[in-house]
Amino acid sequence: KKYDLFVYGIDCWAGRFKSRSGSLKNLDKIISISSFTTKQIRSQAFKGNIVYLPPVLDPKKFPEVNYKKDTNIINFITVGRLSAEEQYKGHDKVIEAIEILVNKEKINSIIYRIVGKGNDKERLELKVKEIGIEKYVKFYGFVPDEELPEIYATSDVFIMPSNVSLDPIKPEGEGFGIVFTEAAMYGLPMIGPNIGGSTDIIDDNINGLECDPL
Repeated sequence: KKYDLFVYGIDCWAGRFKSRSGSLKNLDKIISISSFTTKQIRSQAFKGNIVYLPPVLDPKKFPEVNYKKDTNIINFITVGRLSAEEQYKGHDKVIEAIEILVNKEKINSIIYRIVGKGNDKERLELKVKEIGIEKYVKFYGFVPDEELPEIYATSDVFIMPSNVSLDPIKPEGEGFGIVFTEAAMYGLPMIGPNIGGSTDIIDDNINGLECDPL
């Protein structure tokens, strides 16, 4: 029987799709989560039909909120796992950027909100303490879905400069980046990488800025 195959991110990047494609008999079409993943499949000599179908969110789950913002503070926010095995998401880069803004540029009206849990949280907290910017970085840990709207709505900029690696031994990066879509639902401008799945969401200089994650 014919069947369709849904593909997401690293599982089919960096030659991984080609190495498995010989066993995909009777494949009718591939349904790809992002333009970047589609490109990766094409680069591995797949000549068949690929349908691009990005994830979508139900607007009903993102009700209009009227939380009061502190207009004296610019709140940057990252939502994502704090995993020692997934440091590509760029928390370190943002922390280092905050340190430059605070200590070199003397800009002190900023807060970096880090939402998420994982085994890398302690290391990041120690890094923040060592460079002396505890006042400007707030760790929220795990936040239930029902509480996320307030945090998003009272933030000003979503930032997650995730790097992408096409190393076949350890590929990494955002297959899509659903949190960028969540941030967009609340009208937040976004700062993200110029490579990977999130480039489908960020329209450079329109709804955000793309940056070199390195």
